[in-house]
Amino acid sequence: MYREYKPNVLVPKTNDQLFSQMKLHIIGTSTHYLSKNKQGQLSFFVKDGMLRTFYKPNCIELVNEYEDQSGGLSRKGLINMLNHLEEALKKRKTILYADLFVDYEADENGELAYLELIIRTQEHFASIL
Repeated sequence: MYREYKPNVLVPKTNDQLFSQMKLHIIGTSTHYLSKNKQGQLSFFVKDGMLRTFYKPNCIELVNEYEDQSGGLSRKGLINMLNHLEEALKKRKTILYADLFVDYEADENGELAYLELIIRTQEHFASIL
């Protein structure tokens, strides 16, 4: 039987505070990660509507047969990313317990070319007592 996660603390009514927390970490990684990588992923863990963990990206390229140009996401691309994420999170009910993944890709000018928000929730199964 599925047992839905039920928080035992007060949770925010919206994802506004969650987005603010994510925004701080995304901006914090912009100089050493986003601005240097044309594509990548940012990972977060959310519990009770609040950001609990931010996994700092540290990519080690093992094989690359492509002739990549240097550079990454520009300031304009970063702002565009944040606007899209805010809009997407505001449309959803409060995220109680999930892993969030933000996949992005920048074009040759550093503008946002691709953005995907993956919300991975868990279903817990237990026998009835």
